[in-house]
Amino acid sequence: MGGVRKEEVKKQNEIEKYNKRPEKLKSARDTFERLTGRKARPVEQAGMFKDMTALEKSRYRALEKKKSILG
Repeated sequence: MGGVRKEEVKKQNEIEKYNKRPEKLKSARDTFERLTGRKARPVEQAGMFKDMTALEKSRYRALEKKKSILG
């Protein structure tokens, strides 16, 4: 019985892995900048960004615009 739930969780994690990539990348870059005190290199060089679809890239850029408006 526990094996069925385990498989469902694994499948859900795979789905969420791709749905949350823009947020994860933004979070990682923000954390880097906060901890090191220096600006991160251009995002186009990041491996995760290169693997993103056009929709994910546009979602990431939208997240970055929100940051500049608030900060």
